[in-house]
Amino acid sequence: MPFLATPNATMYYDIFEPDFTTLPFPYQMHTVLLIHGFGGSPESDFGGQLAALRSHFRVIAPHLHGYGRSTQRSSYALSFYRDDAADLATLLDTLDIDKVLVLGFTLARKTPLTAGLKNWPLSLRHDPRSSVSETIKR
Repeated sequence: MPFLATPNATMYYDIFEPDFTTLPFPYQMHTVLLIHGFGGSPESDFGGQLAALRSHFRVIAPHLHGYGRSTQRSSYALSFYRDDAADLATLLDTLDIDKVLVLGFTLARKTPLTAGLKNWPLSLRHDPRSSVSETIKR
């Protein structure tokens, strides 16, 4: 069980490596960061899509502060989106991930946008018609 001490929590995360038997050859492996919604978890919000995602991507699925197996919150500060973004940036830095596709569910879409807008060491390309954003470490 991988846990990581981040600025705001002890974060639990799963890494799902791609199913190499389904990958086309040659392929360039991309990483997808799943960000679950308020009250959810990676399993509850993306369980039905995980097999399809793994057929094309390496998948990182953290449990945000206050959810699942990560440290529980006693309250929600006004800064919780920024705090979650800082925790995710720490996770990506620790895993030495320079480029990631971000897939967020419901309210989780605000977390990568917060990361991009608050001068984190990330740039963000976001398609407003979907929940997919691409985050690139500068």
